[in-house]
Amino acid sequence: FYYAGDNRSDFDPDGSFRTRQTVIVVPEEASSASGIASGTAPMEETGTTRQYASDALDDHSLNASDDDGVLQDCHLENDVGHASTSDMHIAVTRTSPHSVSAHIYGNASNPLIPDIVGWVRQIFAITWDYTINLDTSTQVTKWSIIEGCHDYFPAFQVYVNGQLIDGYSPGPGPWPDFNPAAFGLPNLGRFNQECVTKRGTLS
Repeated sequence: FYYAGDNRSDFDPDGSFRTRQTVIVVPEEASSASGIASGTAPMEETGTTRQYASDALDDHSLNASDDDGVLQDCHLENDVGHASTSDMHIAVTRTSPHSVSAHIYGNASNPLIPDIVGWVRQIFAITWDYTINLDTSTQVTKWSIIEGCHDYFPAFQVYVNGQLIDGYSPGPGPWPDFNPAAFGLPNLGRFNQECVTKRGTLS
């Protein structure tokens, strides 16, 4: 089976996604003691996962004509589902009168892959763990990724105020069920991790 992607490039808050976490933070303690903007709450979301049979690619693309609405028939659109948000987390910590830290982490698996022996679904999971600091103690707002870890697949993007600060793409699809060997990766799913440390300023 094949799964529809999101074809994301530039920042698009209304675009489709597999997983998304959003938090509005306020570095200035005078405006928010907690560091979270008043009247808002962190959000964890998952998008619709769509599974297609191989004949959906007879025209070399997945598009609206493949969404026939008839599920589990091994023809065109075969199944749809939503992943759980139960293992997605956001923790905001005030680190000074002019800075906050957001710990954004989680794990979400493909809801359409059978969990046959308790760990199969985790092979195909999206796993991430980022700690991002924002500091307004100078004339420019500085950001830093204290540590950001991800497991390579699928693509992801990290934005602050609409500015891309980190991301990864495995390249153009379509991709079948994920095969780590196709990317030269030594192990499976969440065990293939890369961690980065970055810093910069918001434009």
